Amino acid sequence: MVESDQILLAELVALKAKGTSLTYSQEQDWERLLQQYPESKTIIRTLFDEREVVTPFDIRTISIDEELEVFKTNIGNYKVKASEVKRVSTWRSIAATIAAFLLLSFIWIWYQANNKPDYIIEDAVYGQKNDVLPGIQYAELSIDNQNTIQLNASYENTEKESGFAVLHDLLIYKAKTDRSANRKHLLAVPKRSTYQVVLSDGTKVWVNPDSKLEYLEYFSKNERRVKLHGEAYFNVAKDASRPFIVETGGMAIQAVGTEFNVKSYHNKPVVQLTEGKIKVRGKGQQVEINAGNQVLLGDLSLQTASLANNEEATSWKDGFFYFNNKEIVEIIEELSRWYGIEAIYRCELKKKRYLGSIDKNATLAQVCSVLYDLTDYSYKIEQDKLIIDKK
Repeated sequence: MVESDQILLAELVALKAKGTSLTYSQEQDWERLLQQYPESKTIIRTLFDEREVVTPFDIRTISIDEELEVFKTNIGNYKVKASEVKRVSTWRSIAATIAAFLLLSFIWIWYQANNKPDYIIEDAVYGQKNDVLPGIQYAELSIDNQNTIQLNASYENTEKESGFAVLHDLLIYKAKTDRSANRKHLLAVPKRSTYQVVLSDGTKVWVNPDSKLEYLEYFSKNERRVKLHGEAYFNVAKDASRPFIVETGGMAIQAVGTEFNVKSYHNKPVVQLTEGKIKVRGKGQQVEINAGNQVLLGDLSLQTASLANNEEATSWKDGFFYFNNKEIVEIIEELSRWYGIEAIYRCELKKKRYLGSIDKNATLAQVCSVLYDLTDYSYKIEQDKLIIDKK
């Protein structure tokens, strides 16, 4: 909103709050501003309709002329001279604008307090300003970049309708030999969410928050290929004649029947193998690893290493956070995706690593209580923000 419109809207809101009738010209300005800035229309009209504007003073009792006199006294007993009518008009405009902006400030505070997301709740145990509930089972399915279906608790369908079924927060595709009407599907799992899908070949995939999985409704006769951004765990159905290939962040993972986790949030993907063996290609190289190992796409080459244990790869899908030799910034990054929060750092972070596990069904305040005892930092929750500072 441009500054001139901000000032005009503030003045009109103040007049309406005082019960003053607007002139024809002011009414036209009012309608124009509400149409041009629909976010203001939603907030202001809701407040006036419900008559729930709460301020520490009654705006209707404010006298602009009286406030002007107080304002002038506070800046040095300024006296109005006959030759300074224009300046008085300027002071009156300033005083009116100040009063109007005060009102809008309190309106905004009220709106924020009464329009919190339903996952932000009160905290009566851990001394936080509020608490945040954990994520849910939710995803959005786009078909051929056109139809988008919200896969929430209330959505159910049958295979006869669309070639797939959604039952108990599980997306299930049915195998099909006729691929003439094959369509591209994109499963998007936003922050604060997770979802599970069974692909047409029987492969099971768990998708972590802030991730996207792209695939054809029915795989070809020669291969089974998917694209991933984010994190997912794959339990690949055995089919030696059709390799299963995951493309992600410059890496290609090939399997025929095995289990592995792929994490690829910052174009530095890592694949962790928990069962069987896989081939990994990237940076002009190809490596083959067995269960209990992992491959990281480095700046110059593929790098292999052993897994300390399978929980590093499976914990998140099994319902808990597992921090094995992780720095605090890595831990907070996982929490940010699961609780849908913004992390704000108020101190310099140490290069210290931590080990532990936390139930993903815990609220954010519970998690912060554990982290306070485990780490060198304090944690404050303010709405959907997590402030990290030194103790």
